[in-house]
Amino acid sequence: MALNKKLKGDGEVLKDSFLAGAGKAKIVFSQDDFPIKQFTGIHDNLYIRVLLIDSNQRFAFVSIDLTSLTKDRIDFYKSLIHQLTSIDEGNIWVSVTHTFSAPHIPLESQKDDEEKIISMMLFKTSAALREAINQALLSMKPADIGFSYSSCPLNINRNIPTRLGWWLGRNDDGYSNHDVRTVTLKQENNEIISILYNFDVQASVMDNVSTKSGELLISSDLVGKASSDIENTFGKNSVAIFLPGSAGDQAPIFKGSNWKIMKNNRLVCSSIHEEAYSLVDQLGVKLSQSVQRAVFKTEKFADNCEIKINHYSVYLPEQRVKYSTKALRPSKKYQFEKPVIHFLSLLIFCT
Repeated sequence: MALNKKLKGDGEVLKDSFLAGAGKAKIVFSQDDFPIKQFTGIHDNLYIRVLLIDSNQRFAFVSIDLTSLTKDRIDFYKSLIHQLTSIDEGNIWVSVTHTFSAPHIPLESQKDDEEKIISMMLFKTSAALREAINQALLSMKPADIGFSYSSCPLNINRNIPTRLGWWLGRNDDGYSNHDVRTVTLKQENNEIISILYNFDVQASVMDNVSTKSGELLISSDLVGKASSDIENTFGKNSVAIFLPGSAGDQAPIFKGSNWKIMKNNRLVCSSIHEEAYSLVDQLGVKLSQSVQRAVFKTEKFADNCEIKINHYSVYLPEQRVKYSTKALRPSKKYQFEKPVIHFLSLLIFCT
């Protein structure tokens, strides 16, 4: 695939044009793969979505329906993407949708079953990544780009003060930013290539929510539903990519489970089980509609754009995790340290 070229007429090309291509592939699981840690099956599929941009520089954005990735895993995917596209690893951005209902890839194996999970997850995600990148390479075409925003009040601050300390819930008085920010790439005939959308929410409607029979199922949660709904609206070849916003304290306004602190200070988590999937659908469609509203009101599109990529590090206070998630309890004490946080920024200048 020749990148950094723009077709004109019968094979004639123009250099230094703005091209884009996108792809989407399912991470394929079989019933024989389960159980995977605590997961016993699938409610809805996980996907890998890819956007490739070619202008004065080439850039790859990859989004995976997983909760999180360590630097080692990100470097693994970057190396594979570089092999497939020849894009410099410094120009590759690997992200996750932060769905809470997907298997983690262990950093290193402590047990035989973890070694199996590592091998299986890397194999399956690599296969999906290859397919999505191939789709993106084959679909590279001249693109116009536009920026917009709308509002969607489905996120809420999840930090609540209790008599035992800060805990999880719905804080109506806490800060939440309801902006939905969009980047739309489209063809000259207005067919959508890809939509990047950024919103401050955790994909956690189904966080630790099992069925009434005790099954814990894989799900892409509300952002997976939103992306699929956007893609169905704009056409099967469009790819909607969610970029998690500043969502460390931002939860969906409704979830499938809720915490209570009892009179004896005991923490109790109640669940509505599989009925919560209706919340996933409703909230996902609501987010999709907000993204669509932003796309439709995008006023200006440009086809002459340059990319500038910056890498920099900053020092930020951070609370080190000293306990497992299940061992966490309300607390009034916080110990902050100063690690190095690495950032990559992508700037697109259009004329």
